[in-house]
Amino acid sequence: MSRLQEIKSLIRAIKNKEDIQPSEFSYVDANEIRDLIERSEVTGYNECSDCGLFTLDSLSETQDGDDVCDSCTNNYFTCDHCNSLVPLDHPAYITINEEQICGTCYRESYFTCDICDGVFHDDYYGGDGECQSCVENREDEDEDSVIQDYSTKAENHLPWGTAEYTTKQNKKLFFGMELEVERRGSAIHNIDHIAETLRDHCSNRILLAHDGSLDDGFEIKTPPMSLKELSDIAKEICTFEYVTELRSHDGGQCGLHIHISRDALSQLQQGKIYQFINAEKNKKLVRSLARRYSRETYINDCANYTRVEDGAKKSHVAKGWARHPFDHKKIYSKQGSVNETRYVAVNFTRNTVEIRITRGTLKLETLLACIEWVGALVYFTTTGERDAGNAETQEEFLYWLTHNPQRNSKWKNLTKYLVGKQFLPSTVLPNVNKLEQKTCA
Repeated sequence: MSRLQEIKSLIRAIKNKEDIQPSEFSYVDANEIRDLIERSEVTGYNECSDCGLFTLDSLSETQDGDDVCDSCTNNYFTCDHCNSLVPLDHPAYITINEEQICGTCYRESYFTCDICDGVFHDDYYGGDGECQSCVENREDEDEDSVIQDYSTKAENHLPWGTAEYTTKQNKKLFFGMELEVERRGSAIHNIDHIAETLRDHCSNRILLAHDGSLDDGFEIKTPPMSLKELSDIAKEICTFEYVTELRSHDGGQCGLHIHISRDALSQLQQGKIYQFINAEKNKKLVRSLARRYSRETYINDCANYTRVEDGAKKSHVAKGWARHPFDHKKIYSKQGSVNETRYVAVNFTRNTVEIRITRGTLKLETLLACIEWVGALVYFTTTGERDAGNAETQEEFLYWLTHNPQRNSKWKNLTKYLVGKQFLPSTVLPNVNKLEQKTCA
């Protein structure tokens, strides 16, 4: 067939409103076919993005925004979550309910359980990369144990305390604590007996859990509560009968993690807390409160255990799915954290901002100072609470801490600690003319 014959054939096909497949023609290309259709009196032709077919039939839109004919839809699958057409060679996930999910929907709304390998919607996330069923099954198995599984949540098993305050948006602010401790080599009692004694001493207001990083120890977890209630728990922990048979600060592997409920914090406030702890200009204060003294120890601990992010160089906390630390739609990864790993100084989980930089301690004054530091950071970064500055530097923080008598009293253990570390003069202490200058362990 000559070129002229092909053109005549095309004109007849358009007039008869037939489908036209450019690949069937040798001398006429798709651009010329489009031109012939535009010059004809026939309207309504659609062009398939995949095979190039011109047809009066309606086309189906794919996830990428292309339009394909009925025949080409065989090269796609329909996502059961977003109902989009997705190419068969793209990643697909089969959920526990046998639904086929595209990669985009999986990243945004689904996760794979680390235990059973099932794919679940985020509504069924149980924590620490596991589905609710696996968490519940393990917790049922450990229900009678003094030291329970590491994934057991105190907030799911213990009554919550009183909120620190309620925001104008009716969001309640809570704090929580995880303190890792180890049995000393010189201890007389075994770890289970020590744990049971501690739990009973605290009137079952704490949950004890195994921790893979500890050789012969456990993690002390509290449910959400106010700062005062958390301080009261800390006093009970540090004064129970066998506390001298445990170690935390000098254990080398023990950390102190303090949680702040996220929904009570604005995105700006979360950002300021993150920036304050990660800022290079605040390293001296943060290092002292974290009790990671030497430069080498601080760098190694932060790199390998609680890495301090460079806030000046990074506009986001994590790569991948979490685009920005203050984007609530993308704040967490599939394991519940925006970070590539939870071993960072500030870890954004689904429900809390977790301050992980601090070393564990069983010295009451130091433990109270650490709790008050996190609480003070929340108040310091609250809009309208600051006296000066942008809540960025340790100098602004210290000024805020000491230039209000009411605040000075609220954070008295923190203030004493900072006087002991020579960040503040002893004259800032209320009703105290002289404070013994000593190093706080």
